[in-house]
Amino acid sequence: ENYNHMVRNLSRYESFLSFVKVLPKAHPSPFGVPITVKKNLLFDRKDLVGFLESRKIHTRPVFGGNLVRQPMFKGLNYSTPYPLIGSDYVMNNTFWIGCHPALTQCHLNYVLEAFEDFFNGYSITS
Repeated sequence: ENYNHMVRNLSRYESFLSFVKVLPKAHPSPFGVPITVKKNLLFDRKDLVGFLESRKIHTRPVFGGNLVRQPMFKGLNYSTPYPLIGSDYVMNNTFWIGCHPALTQCHLNYVLEAFEDFFNGYSITS
């Protein structure tokens, strides 16, 4: 419920953000909402995450991202069949916010208000 609530309310910013699409027959129980900041000329992930963190809203980067960019791969001889452009994009532009069941409607609304304040700061309204 919390996941659906967050995505439903944040979808008004789909010109700038994208979300994981849940398949019709899937029934996930997400603990967080992955949010990808689309390339735009106004702001990037760092700007949005910094704003949310300044409001005491904790975020997390995507775990791993492009794994060949992780420290354990330094000095290893490996190859990839093609450039990992999509993995790099996710690693650099996606983050998570919590939506676990312990969060109340008040918590969720606070997060949504912070997003609204962020976008209003760029004169972006829905």
